[in-house]
Amino acid sequence: MLKLVIDNQKKEEELLTCRSCSLYDPISDACGIWSEADINDPILVYRCEEYIPNDLEDTSNPLKETYSLIEEVDEDPVFYQMFGQIDMAKNYPAQPEYDPKRTDVTWYVNQEKQFGCWILNTSSKRFVVINDESPVVGWHKNVYKSPYPLHDHDSSPSIAPFMCWFVDEDGYGQYVLLVEGEKRMITAPRPKNFK
Repeated sequence: MLKLVIDNQKKEEELLTCRSCSLYDPISDACGIWSEADINDPILVYRCEEYIPNDLEDTSNPLKETYSLIEEVDEDPVFYQMFGQIDMAKNYPAQPEYDPKRTDVTWYVNQEKQFGCWILNTSSKRFVVINDESPVVGWHKNVYKSPYPLHDHDSSPSIAPFMCWFVDEDGYGQYVLLVEGEKRMITAPRPKNFK
C-alpha cells in the first residue's frame, strides 16, 4: 500500500511540486520536460528522476525523505510523453527503435507479442523461478519480484520504445522510462519503511 505522507507541521504552500523545480516554466505554467504533467502533484516530484530544486545548493529532496508506506494509491502511475518526442514505434514491439545508450539492457517482447520493453536487471539473483499467476508483490500492485514484466505498460506509441522493466537489487521489478541511458521516471518509488 502506498501513500504520500506529509509532515502536518508544514503549511500547504511548502509542499514540493513541479513549481519548486528548476525545470518548471512559469510562463507556460508547465514542466519543461514532461508534456501534460500535473505540476501540482507532489507525488510526481518523488517519481521524477529529473527533479532539480530551485535552490541549486540544496541537493536533497525533502519529499523523498518523508515518503513512507501506509496505504495503496489506487491509480496506476502515468508516464508522460517528453516534449519534442516523435513517434518512433514503427516496428514496435518486435524490434527496439531506440538506442538505450547502455550495454546492460536487453530488449524483451512478451510471449503474445503484445508489448515490448527494455530490461535492466541489477539484482544479485539474475535467474529466479517465478509464478506468473501470483508473484511476490512489493509496495505497489505493479511492483513485484520478477526478472521480466507480467503486465503491459500500456504506454502511448511515442514512449513505448523508452519503457524499461527495472529490477532492483532485491529482485523487485517495475517500469521506468529509460532515456539517454538513464532512468527518468519511475512507477512507484520504494518507500523508506518498506522491508
